[in-house]
Amino acid sequence: MTYAVDIENPVQKPRPQTLWKAFRHKFHWKCLLTTLLVHLCISYGLWCHLTHYVYSVQTVSKYSYGPCSQGYNFIPLTFGIMLYIVYIMECWHNRAKINKIKKVSHIEAMEYIEKMRSAPPIVWWRSICYHYVRRARQVTRCTIKNFFCFFYIIRKYRNGDAISALQTFYERVNSHAAGSV
Repeated sequence: MTYAVDIENPVQKPRPQTLWKAFRHKFHWKCLLTTLLVHLCISYGLWCHLTHYVYSVQTVSKYSYGPCSQGYNFIPLTFGIMLYIVYIMECWHNRAKINKIKKVSHIEAMEYIEKMRSAPPIVWWRSICYHYVRRARQVTRCTIKNFFCFFYIIRKYRNGDAISALQTFYERVNSHAAGSV
């Protein structure tokens, strides 16, 4: 999707807020949604308890089928408990997080914006040139048979004690560095 830019008419209009963005960014809507879902789970559990005779004295041969039968009613109740935990996390912690934000008046905010607009821009950059150097090192590997080989450096090439090998690796080396700051 492409957006056309009108150069002659630089009027900016706010985009309408979608329901998804409202639930993501506004904690009031998150709290409302989780509250409604928790109440829905509790009302489902009450409906199962009051209308269906799941908890009444029944014989073993008589089974009830449906959404409220034999433990299926505990699934929404468990989901409601998990939603309540989400409710506590979202509503209580988010309110504390919002209270930490520094609040300024409208006039102070406009003065700060004007100060930022009138200030000269500061542009900084940094450039690093590098290349790779091929290096080699001697590595001694021990077998599992001789565990103490790690503590005593023994370079035996036979009998399975230690194996010496030449390992080649590439290392990054900075050639030049420059910057404006």
